[in-house]
Amino acid sequence: MTDDSVTGPHLPDPAQTDTLTLLGTGDSKGVPRFWCACPVCTEARGVDGQPGVNRRTRTATLLRSGGQSALLDAGPDTHAGLARLSGPLVPDAVFISHAHNDHLLRGNSRRVRAELL
Repeated sequence: MTDDSVTGPHLPDPAQTDTLTLLGTGDSKGVPRFWCACPVCTEARGVDGQPGVNRRTRTATLLRSGGQSALLDAGPDTHAGLARLSGPLVPDAVFISHAHNDHLLRGNSRRVRAELL
């Protein structure tokens, strides 16, 4: 928010606001691992249908600036990360940091990959 002595306080235009959204911050397998009973994975499974604080999907980052958007990495969990956003979004650009499977769409995401790339 800014304050101008003539017009008073006002909020920035959301279309002009730069945002960085972490869609996934987990490692190549995500957390929890279905085969693991360590304390972190156990907590991440949650209680009573509520996920734990350690639940993490695989890496993806969304940058929005000047009415455009760019996706950095697009692993297998990208669809779920984008679906959690408040509205529909097709990124204007996709950047892949390196060619490991956890940074590239695969499996049933072929159609999405074609649309994004």
